[in-house]
Amino acid sequence: MKTGVLETLILVTLLAMATYAETYSLKSFLAKTLEKSRDVESESANLQKMQDSVEGSRSGFLPDVNATIQYTTVGTRQNQVNTYNQTVNGTSTKINLTQNLFNGLKDLNSLEAAKHSRDAQTYKLQEKRKSEIESALNIYFKLLQYQKDIENQKQEIRLYEKNLAELKSRAQNGSARQTEVINLEATLANSIIDLATSENSLKLAQADAANVVRVSDANTVFVSSNKLSFSYEQTKPLIDKMDLNNRDEVRSLTSTVQSKENNIKIQKGYYSPTLDLSGSYLVNSSDTTTNQNTYTAGVVLTIPFPVSVNKSSELAKARTEKAIAEIELEKKKENLQKQRTQLIQALQNSVKQIELLKNAKTLNKANVDSLTRDHRSGQVSYSDVLNASITYQKTVQKYDRAVLDFELNCYQALLWSSDVDSVIASIGE
Repeated sequence: MKTGVLETLILVTLLAMATYAETYSLKSFLAKTLEKSRDVESESANLQKMQDSVEGSRSGFLPDVNATIQYTTVGTRQNQVNTYNQTVNGTSTKINLTQNLFNGLKDLNSLEAAKHSRDAQTYKLQEKRKSEIESALNIYFKLLQYQKDIENQKQEIRLYEKNLAELKSRAQNGSARQTEVINLEATLANSIIDLATSENSLKLAQADAANVVRVSDANTVFVSSNKLSFSYEQTKPLIDKMDLNNRDEVRSLTSTVQSKENNIKIQKGYYSPTLDLSGSYLVNSSDTTTNQNTYTAGVVLTIPFPVSVNKSSELAKARTEKAIAEIELEKKKENLQKQRTQLIQALQNSVKQIELLKNAKTLNKANVDSLTRDHRSGQVSYSDVLNASITYQKTVQKYDRAVLDFELNCYQALLWSSDVDSVIASIGE
């Protein structure tokens, strides 16, 4: 009775886990990564802030208009000839306007600097989205690799166990040595350790995946084995499209350099004279001696002489900031060129590795089939067949890894020439 209750509880627990577990395809996993990314949210907010700065810079071209209301009172006034009290109270309302006509193009360069900063942030957002996808791809294919490894290792252990059972039987009738049994038992024990290691690595990868999609229980995160999306023939076109200038990091830093150049022009503008149009219009006044609807207008020329030490310092600072941005751009190009070379080499190695392992897999499979026929005719032992099967299984495991590495490298190469949304859209369910 107790056993039946325990089995029922286990069944209910398994059903509950199955209910909350979710298996992600590559497409859904990448989409969920972007949806849940805090870094992408942060960069999006920064982009909105940059857009607000652009709008604020545009306001520099508009006139400055304000209204003033003034109340005036004059108290007791005494004269040597006549002593009398005079009190004058009055209110007036005036509209004032100031419009800059020329200020060394500071407003124009401020607007251009804000636009370039916004463009830099736009590319930085795309860079962050691409970085999140690249990280998610690594996690996803790592999960697939560990799943494949565990599947192959379990098959390998089953073959070792069959081989060990036959070897023990042969040792009992004297046709095999006991040392061979001990050696195979040690090999089996090592395989079991390898399996445990792969299972632990899978759990760690599941924890990474759960963190990416923001799931509290890592054990409920599973990924499905996707069909291959790339062929060997696509490798060269992918490499040809890996243009360094298409990288968002380069575009972002290039816009930053342009923004710094505008900042230099802004500082140079302080060395130029400024020309402003100013005017005022008296709307009303309670003072009867003041004419109604009075207006004034004038042009003000301001010459910055002498130029302050502070302005010279700001110009030097702006030039230094541009120089630093240019260095960062060149350094980023060098790093990306290195990554590009490594990725191309990895792609080429994957293709060669797959071809070699495909051939080895075919030969090993043919060897297993041949030994199986010879075993049936009594020419070889069953142990020989199992050893050949184990060798074939190890080759299959290497082949599966090479195929997954090739697929991952192809997606990474594709991201060089395509935006994130188009890459996700191209993935089949």
